[in-house]
Amino acid sequence: MAGEQDNTGDLTNKGLSKLFSIEILGLIIVSAFTIGTLYSQLSIAQAEQDHRMDGLEQEQRNIKRAVDSISTDTAVLRNEQAYIKEQVKEQREDIKRILQLIERNTGAAR
Repeated sequence: MAGEQDNTGDLTNKGLSKLFSIEILGLIIVSAFTIGTLYSQLSIAQAEQDHRMDGLEQEQRNIKRAVDSISTDTAVLRNEQAYIKEQVKEQREDIKRILQLIERNTGAAR
């Protein structure tokens, strides 16, 4: 009987080893599924982040174009302002000459 108990014990150990192997296999499958799900979620999040970054880069390019346009407009205004100053200076000189001519003519007419 002692031999039979040993065989039964071996049979029970084989049964536990099969159950243990099935548990390990189940754990591996669940782990693989969980890791796959996490990878999928991270992949989706990364794609969304990339899309947002593309949008931000486009907005940055738009802002840069707007700033460049403002800089160009400012330069044009500066040039026009310098031209207007020169024109005003010339007009003042012309008005002074006209006033001098008028004064000469009125002084000569007296």
